[in-house]
Amino acid sequence: MSLINRFNNQGYQHQQAACLKLCRVAVLLLAVTTTTQVAADQVELSELGQLSLSYHQVTPQSHYTGAALTARVTNFVQSGYPVANMLEVSQQQWLVQQGQQVTHKQPVVQLSGDAVEHFLTEYNAQQQQLEVVAQRYQSNQQLFQKQAISAAQWQEISAAYHSTLLAFEHLDHFYQHIVQINKANNSITLAAPQAGHIDIVANQTILFSVSAAATSRLRGQLATFSKQPTSVSWQQCELAIDYVEQTSQGFTQTWWSIPLTDLPAHCQAPLGSQLSVTPHYQQTVFNVPASSIIRHQQQTYVWQLVQQALVLVPVDIIGKQAMNTANGAAYLQITSTQLAPNSQVLQQSVGAVYGHFIGLGGE
Repeated sequence: MSLINRFNNQGYQHQQAACLKLCRVAVLLLAVTTTTQVAADQVELSELGQLSLSYHQVTPQSHYTGAALTARVTNFVQSGYPVANMLEVSQQQWLVQQGQQVTHKQPVVQLSGDAVEHFLTEYNAQQQQLEVVAQRYQSNQQLFQKQAISAAQWQEISAAYHSTLLAFEHLDHFYQHIVQINKANNSITLAAPQAGHIDIVANQTILFSVSAAATSRLRGQLATFSKQPTSVSWQQCELAIDYVEQTSQGFTQTWWSIPLTDLPAHCQAPLGSQLSVTPHYQQTVFNVPASSIIRHQQQTYVWQLVQQALVLVPVDIIGKQAMNTANGAAYLQITSTQLAPNSQVLQQSVGAVYGHFIGLGGE
């Protein structure tokens, strides 16, 4: 081996040895730092002297309730049976109220005015016209099958028949909803095409629609990216959340419940009703006294009893829990990945322990 190569190998070995020493020092420093940090996040009971301490045992719950949401009873998207508005101008006398439950063929609205007379006249004229072209269609169909008329003639007859049929059916769909005609005052009464809830639209194209009970749901808004509830409840009634729309409207998203169909009678509400509902969330939470919470370095903590020491455990507050306690103490709902079930959490002298922890002494 040349002198130069031997010198290079020796230099490399010295560098490798130096690196190993630095790594050992770093590991030792990390171990000391970690040990110091663990020790720094707890207080030995022996350090607290005669300080009065009491604890609250926490038990996990699989769900929790949140702040009230506003919900509205509404039809599922485009699920109603619409009744078209065939009269351009007419007086309307509604026989039911918005959101009312109606039966099949129950009278809903009375229309009156000159537009009613014009509609009935047009309907009768279209009906007579259809009878004429239908008779011509049937007789010429036989002639076409016998090749007694040309294909062009048959096409013209067929087109005239189907055009007249479509025009009549357009009027007839509206006519089928009429349950009473009063020619003396030019009025007609329209009925519900099915049983369900009435939604009075009364615009240029739709008079009203009727939605079956299976289509009535609760709809509400959630803040975008917020936790989604699994159900909502009100007045001892509860409905599961069916889904949350993926598209947002500004800073909110729309949620829909399952249909109200199977709920008892006292849970049913008219279409359009607004309700205050309580959301239910599926997540493991703990209830702790508000007095157990402390803030340290912009984070919330509780003191957990671990053997003969109180250990700082980080927690997140998600809401308040109304509890009937003898002393009227307020309780909070918290989540924590480090808090063990059935743990003992300090609830008395919490501030004094924290003062000792940061070097301010006891009470």
